[in-house]
Amino acid sequence: MNIKMKNRAKIFWITALFAGSILTLGSCSDYLDKMPENQLPVDDTDYTITSNAYKQVVGIYGLAGQRFTAWGTLGFIAVRGDDTEKGGALNDQAEFRDLHNFNYTSVPTFWVNNETWKGLYRIVMSSNLAIEALDKYSVYASAADKAKIEIYKGEVRFLRAYSYFILARTYGGVPVFTDNKSPEATVKRTHQEVIRFIISECEQISEILPALRPVNAEHKGAATKYSALALQAKAASDILDYDVMLRATNSIIESGEFGLFPDYYNLFKKSCELSQENLFELQYTFQGSETGDSFVSDNYWAFQGPGVGANFKSVKKFGTNNEQNMEGGWGFLPVNKKLSDFMSSRNESVRYQTLVLPTSGMFDQNNNSCFITLSNDTLYPGGEGSPTQYNGKAYLPSQELVRSLYGGDKNIIMIRYADILLLNAEARISTGGNGDQQINMVRERAGMPAITGATIDDLIDERYVEFGCEYGERYYDLVRTGKAETVLANQGNGYTADKRFYPIPQEQVDLNPSLGE
Repeated sequence: MNIKMKNRAKIFWITALFAGSILTLGSCSDYLDKMPENQLPVDDTDYTITSNAYKQVVGIYGLAGQRFTAWGTLGFIAVRGDDTEKGGALNDQAEFRDLHNFNYTSVPTFWVNNETWKGLYRIVMSSNLAIEALDKYSVYASAADKAKIEIYKGEVRFLRAYSYFILARTYGGVPVFTDNKSPEATVKRTHQEVIRFIISECEQISEILPALRPVNAEHKGAATKYSALALQAKAASDILDYDVMLRATNSIIESGEFGLFPDYYNLFKKSCELSQENLFELQYTFQGSETGDSFVSDNYWAFQGPGVGANFKSVKKFGTNNEQNMEGGWGFLPVNKKLSDFMSSRNESVRYQTLVLPTSGMFDQNNNSCFITLSNDTLYPGGEGSPTQYNGKAYLPSQELVRSLYGGDKNIIMIRYADILLLNAEARISTGGNGDQQINMVRERAGMPAITGATIDDLIDERYVEFGCEYGERYYDLVRTGKAETVLANQGNGYTADKRFYPIPQEQVDLNPSLGE
């Protein structure tokens, strides 16, 4: 089945968090063909109704929920590490195999590249418009509502900064602008400059947003002070700014607001949504119903989930009297054997059983080769060329699947507390300190023994097994620490420093030649 031909589900805004008509969503075309788009829409919004102000923020969360984790963007971002590989049906989206092998010949004209760029800049440009609209609401607001609107603007700025973070990690130098009419919209900044902008933005945002765990925010799950500090720490890690990393992560840790979710396996299931580990997550819902309106991700889970497509057999709910077909995923980005072997060599158990999802090794009641998951589902081998082990973090038990769209209503955790602990440990070790305590907190949850005198190599290995197959984290860890050329040397054409970033889409360079310089 060619995924490019799949129809995407229509999006409906539901619940108080995803409701109403949104000015910012009407401000740009579905896919931006160029930037900046210098004309604002005809504005018939009544800004005196300040109770509607948060709808502007809802619109940006909605865009982020679709564009940060669109299946094509996910594959584009995550496929290059040695924790994963292309997967999927043998010839479906073959370009992802080229990217995994560091063959970038097709990248400039690859449709996913252009859609990723346009989707992320749509968030930027819509955020700029949303901030303008919030300023107009503020004119008519009471003092109390003005304060709330400043927080709302902080949330929008956070999502805009996050979009720039993904752009910087993907392309290196890109334009940065906070006004769609600004000449800066056509000027490419360096990677360092983009990251410094994000660090500065997050510093300001952290002084505006409430010092709360996201689940305790006025709008449950919204970005807070600690979300901004977490993004700041991650951005700082990309340029090895250990002072910022340490300061930001210390603030989060010392707040006492966060902790590790005790069950690593269920960390990646619905029971962990809005838990104490999650500093920022994208929210989706079917409202617990088999029918009706929904707000769903763009096949984020289906893209990675155990496959039942043209070359796959179906996943079944296990039980002598309770077997039923259930729709699975497309089988892309399975766990790389290199990572599963590395985990085995470390005697990992909890994290191995969570991440590595085989398709064989057991037999069902009819003596068919299969694998029975920890959640009591039965997975069967696929056809020729199918993965022999999937990404277990993207596997969702049948009892959690409300509708046929695999995991459409499952929240996506973008930043979690384990990341903060390990970034804190990295900054400590890199500045001559000791990161054992933070590393061992993560290891203890995984049932691993404590270590002493941890080095940077130990830290990077810990991140390898803790964040395997999670949004490209492994690849970014390798390139930012200078390990990629050694570790990825035998992966296809081999990684070289000039391949750290993807080429900017040719369509965008044609529209703005300065982007190609």
